[in-house]
Amino acid sequence: MQNNCLSCHSANGPQSPKFDTVALVRASSGEIDRAAAAGPNAVNTFMPDGRSVDEAERRKLGEWLACGAPD
Repeated sequence: MQNNCLSCHSANGPQSPKFDTVALVRASSGEIDRAAAAGPNAVNTFMPDGRSVDEAERRKLGEWLACGAPD
């Protein structure tokens, strides 16, 4: 989240939803998964806009979200 999302999706960033807290990430986990994560059914590459992220990083994001985005 820090390296690939918060430059746009933080309280100071231009885009919504905001992901400044784990609670906000959890509230948007489905949307994040559909736009940026990779899992057994899909590799989503919609976000981050204009940047490439390794599939391994996308898989880590998908696993973290599937586990409930633990602290």
